[in-house]
Amino acid sequence: MPLRASPAIRRAIAEEGATSSPRQRGSSVSRGSTQLDKGPQMAVMQVLYRLEYKDDPEAYNLRLKSLTDAIRALTSTRWEEATSLVMLQYTGSSYDLGTHLLAKSSLYRDGRDMLVVIDMERLEYSHIGLHDQSRLEVLMQLAKGRPLAQAPVGIYGKATVAAALSAPRT
Repeated sequence: MPLRASPAIRRAIAEEGATSSPRQRGSSVSRGSTQLDKGPQMAVMQVLYRLEYKDDPEAYNLRLKSLTDAIRALTSTRWEEATSLVMLQYTGSSYDLGTHLLAKSSLYRDGRDMLVVIDMERLEYSHIGLHDQSRLEVLMQLAKGRPLAQAPVGIYGKATVAAALSAPRT
């Protein structure tokens, strides 16, 4: 199973231009008490993951270690206190980061493990093993400030936020 970028997000980025980040090249931004050097095309990314356990702690631990080692090798500008979420500074797209992490880790690629990489600057994402993309797509559209009526057909169409988020999982 290959890493996939959301078609709706790819269309939106194409419309807005891939370099439409509100911050200019070489600028810096203050986040809380930390000053981050933005550098060329630098973005803050979220990496979320869920690894299958299935009574095999050794395989689980090896996959988890390979993923965390791949993330740690990229940058020291990261936050990883949560169980399955890492935020880091990265040069490139969510697809580039996801592809890199898959290449450097031993994650299952058949849907048993899940990896979602979200670019917090451009509000785009890439994923593997995601079973409920529609809910994530709804939230990403809302984060972009778009009403759900503008969400791609086949996601939720003209559904209200409450109906979309409370719909039964597929």
